[in-house]
Amino acid sequence: MARDRLIHERRIRRFTQRHVAERVGVTFQMISEVERGKRTPSLGVANKLEDLFQIPSRQLLALREENPQID
Repeated sequence: MARDRLIHERRIRRFTQRHVAERVGVTFQMISEVERGKRTPSLGVANKLEDLFQIPSRQLLALREENPQID
């Protein structure tokens, strides 16, 4: 689940929700809600999380493509 990966990556870096929130420009409540699966971050926030954690946002947030291409 998205929350599990985000929480895991945050904890191994010893980041608090407040630290992550400050780095990406949102409230710590927003980070908490994303981790609990109550909210989905905007594309801008997802991109900032990707930059912070150096993990593609699709993996970090367990996003799936709506129409995956099959080769």
